[in-house]
Amino acid sequence: SSLNIEDGTALVYIESVEAIREHRCMLLEDYLIADEGILGELAEYKGSLIQYLIDREKQALSHTRSEIFAVDADERIAEKLNIQAGTSVLKLVETYLTSEGDMLGFGNVYFLTEHFHFFITRRVLKTT
Repeated sequence: SSLNIEDGTALVYIESVEAIREHRCMLLEDYLIADEGILGELAEYKGSLIQYLIDREKQALSHTRSEIFAVDADERIAEKLNIQAGTSVLKLVETYLTSEGDMLGFGNVYFLTEHFHFFITRRVLKTT
């Protein structure tokens, strides 16, 4: 596949909707590569998914590869965020990686633009 996941790899799907003062503003969809014990660990974990991946003893999260761009909300996203289909939202696509470059999973986050302000730090490498 384009994500370098072998066909037949078991994935765990996690979905949540975040709200500010009862107003839905963010839809998170994550897919983690399933390993032994992950469902029990996730059920008991009280922090964010990113913090869970950082805190793992085996194959901890080192970094993500991310891109962000605008999309029109389809019917499913619109229903989850309580907006009209076709409303522009920001989509963040992330791949979760270990320090060895192994993929732990990937996610999509949809943001209502009026509720978020982003700061971006870019690393610039000098080429010789």
